[in-house]
Amino acid sequence: MKKLFLICLLLLLAFSNAFAAVAYKDTGTDTGVATTIDITGGVQSFDGSTLSISVLGFATGNASGVSMAASGTKALPVGYSAVIKTIGSAAALTLADGTPGQVLTIIADNASAYTAVLTPATKTGFSTITFNATADSVTLLYLNDTAGWVVIGTNSVTIG
Repeated sequence: MKKLFLICLLLLLAFSNAFAAVAYKDTGTDTGVATTIDITGGVQSFDGSTLSISVLGFATGNASGVSMAASGTKALPVGYSAVIKTIGSAAALTLADGTPGQVLTIIADNASAYTAVLTPATKTGFSTITFNATADSVTLLYLNDTAGWVVIGTNSVTIG
């Protein structure tokens, strides 16, 4: 009977999810312990003992996942989840194709005196997006190389 109990116990342990606490660091500094880690970005590297991830999200300043595009930049970067675009003069902006499933939020900064018109390379359902006020924003989803970018959210922009 003891053998049967031990076999059942071993089988139960072998086919169960394992749970453990994991210590984590933020930019090399010990930050805490977590029992659940939800990786919403992409894995940058794993050397067998250290897993480095890129967390995609919006934060104040030039954080991971956020690009601060300067006023002279006409082509918006697509390697981020958020782009804050300084609009220092009237501008015709471009946006290259992204990666299927990518979500990108573009936010206008210092746009109260100028207008910027964004024309993505591949898009469906619109031709242009116009920013003319600070905090104007649009959230786009890149479906695939045929449909391209689609609008999934706006704040005060003009969709043309």
